[in-house]
Amino acid sequence: MTPIPPPIAEPARRNGWLLLVAGWGAFFVLWTLFLLGWGQGETPLMAATISGLITTGTAALLGVAVWRLTDRLAWPDELKLGFFLWQLMAALIFSAAWTATAPIIGVLMEGGSISEITWNRQNISWRLFMGIWLYFIVVGVSYSLRINRRLQAQRALAMQAESLAAKANLQAMRSQLRPHFLFNALHSVGSLIESDPDAAVDGMERLGDLLRYTIREREEDRVELSEEWEFVEDYIALQQLRFGDRVRVQADFDRACMGHRVPPFLIQPLVENAFIHGPGSTPEGGFIRVEGHCASGVLTVKVEDDGPGLDSGTGGSGLDNLKRRLEALYGSASSLNISEREEGGVCAIITLPLED
Repeated sequence: MTPIPPPIAEPARRNGWLLLVAGWGAFFVLWTLFLLGWGQGETPLMAATISGLITTGTAALLGVAVWRLTDRLAWPDELKLGFFLWQLMAALIFSAAWTATAPIIGVLMEGGSISEITWNRQNISWRLFMGIWLYFIVVGVSYSLRINRRLQAQRALAMQAESLAAKANLQAMRSQLRPHFLFNALHSVGSLIESDPDAAVDGMERLGDLLRYTIREREEDRVELSEEWEFVEDYIALQQLRFGDRVRVQADFDRACMGHRVPPFLIQPLVENAFIHGPGSTPEGGFIRVEGHCASGVLTVKVEDDGPGLDSGTGGSGLDNLKRRLEALYGSASSLNISEREEGGVCAIITLPLED
């Protein structure tokens, strides 16, 4: 899904239109005064005003085409000769259209014929030069507005991603600090102290690592996949202390992917969802399989189980938050799809672009 930037507030939209009208209004005034000065007092005010309206109106209409051109021909990250050649060609077309259109409209408004227009070479050369100058002003303003909009959208998405990451951090912390989770984990570890002291020590270490990862402050919104996977392994180990052999977990992760960076708490919500709504919710248990592979610049993570299926209430705020975080960070380049398996159970698949 494509991220939806925050809607432009009405005052900001209204201010944009006011600035547009003010800009072309200033051009109209300057052009009219120029005609009056050019005629040295011999040009009637009404004639100069009408000519100013025609000249400004045609420039404004052609400016709409320039605005659309800046959308099709976006400002490149690296300036190349081809970009400047396209702009030069567009400037010549704009100037020629502006130079020819204004006199034609003026003659037609007076009821004359286009064949009656006298094309003065000096006047045409001057207007062509002015048209090129006007084009580069319009195209410069258009690119400035588009770049400013893009930066505002990026800032908004960055703020949204930061907010969602903080929410995910808090949500993961609450998930792990829930009293029943801590009670079950500590009870499972405590029951091993006499029968299997080494397993008890390992369980306490994993619990400590898990809590440290959860509450740690992060300056960046990415972690290495290897670090995220270690966190998930600690979570799985603690859950298996509770469920034992009733829930079998299989993992197949491509080690070549481990150096890439991913958002924290990317995989754990899917695994937790599989434990709670999957085989962990049934007396007979079952399996959970976690797979991760990277190819063609894309990381794919799949978590599937053979539990009751989507009817068991699979989903919740954790997965909703994860989906919104992926949209904010990657836009349409990422996805989270949850579906039922033909053999029974649920399959959740995350795809996102690889980052070194």
